[in-house]
Amino acid sequence: MTRPDLTRLKSCMRRAQSGEELTIGFFGGSISLKRSFPGR
Repeated sequence: MTRPDLTRLKSCMRRAQSGEELTIGFFGGSISLKRSFPGR
């Protein structure tokens, strides 16, 4: 497994530490296992 590139995240964290106003959004949904659960 390769290591992720955290350059953009680190840049965002530096901006937040300096007090810059940030807009953060998230895409996607949950990650779940393909299992059947009793009672569902």
